[in-house]
Amino acid sequence: MSGVFISYRREETAAYAGRIRDRLVQEFGQDQIFMDIDTIELGVDFTKVIDEAVAEVDVLLCIIGRNWLTIKDGNGKPRIDDPTDFVHLEIANAIKRDIRVIPILVKNAEMPTAHQLPPDLLLLSKRNTLKLSDTRFHTDVDQLIKSIQKQLHSTGSKPVDKETGTAPAERGAEQPFQQNKNAFLKWLIPLGLAVLLVVASGYFWQTRQQESDAAKKAEIAAVKKIQLDKRLKAEEEAKRLADLEAKRRAEEEARRLEELQGPELKINEINFGRNNHKAVTVLVVNDSSSYSKPKLLMLTIRRIGKSKVSRTTQVSVPAISSQSEKWITLDAENLLPRETLLEDTSFILKLYKLTSSGNTDKAEDVIEHN
Repeated sequence: MSGVFISYRREETAAYAGRIRDRLVQEFGQDQIFMDIDTIELGVDFTKVIDEAVAEVDVLLCIIGRNWLTIKDGNGKPRIDDPTDFVHLEIANAIKRDIRVIPILVKNAEMPTAHQLPPDLLLLSKRNTLKLSDTRFHTDVDQLIKSIQKQLHSTGSKPVDKETGTAPAERGAEQPFQQNKNAFLKWLIPLGLAVLLVVASGYFWQTRQQESDAAKKAEIAAVKKIQLDKRLKAEEEAKRLADLEAKRRAEEEARRLEELQGPELKINEINFGRNNHKAVTVLVVNDSSSYSKPKLLMLTIRRIGKSKVSRTTQVSVPAISSQSEKWITLDAENLLPRETLLEDTSFILKLYKLTSSGNTDKAEDVIEHN
């Protein structure tokens, strides 16, 4: 067995334990120093590892701070009195195996007395202590290292060179191999750095190229989007203008037709001159709210009886104000023969509108006269 075990409380003396460990690693090598934060793997039974580790070392360093005895567990009891406490287990296992235990007092701590310790830790109070001062830290640790070296020598452990990590006898046998190893590393390290540099440069170039390609694609996509937006806006504007133009033309056509045709006129009454049989009077009415300009209307008078006779003539209708009416006199002889008008028959008078082309639309009003 060989090596050094460092026992400490993390919440109180972790900094001191770390500094002591660093010095011991420089002197004896990392494999010779056991400290839980570096050595124990995740998921491993901590108590089993501690028991096995303590069994393999020659020296256990017990770092004691001012609160070493009084630090309590979750139940409010001193942790050092708990047989399952890790620090308790470490020291108890070392004492049980008669392993050298060196108490190291830090932060001006005092060595616990026998009556302050649990039964299986009573022998700790009889061990010679090392008071570690901040101002004399390296001097005190040098003294600790000498004591550890004596213990390792007395137990038959081979001293370890702090630079090579091997015993002197082993160094002689390893010198040729070490020389070849050093020569190999002399060329391997620059070669590895060169390879790493090439790989890093290639990765950097590839990354920059990918970023450049992505930036170009994004720029092209942005330009296409701008062009698409402009085209859509132009199409929308063209459609809007076309709709406005169509609306304007429709309004102009409506105004033109209104000016050409004017408001709708109706025939409300027909008066046939029964005495002289020469005049037919028609009452033309403008019910709209607009002024009716002079226009031509088509009138058809048809006799209903044994002999059906129908005549059509154009009638000039003067201007009629809104909500007004006018009587228009027609020459009966121009519509039907005199002998036809003398008969006691019924007549129907139809009013047509003349279109701009001279054709007539269908009858707007039909007034029957008996």
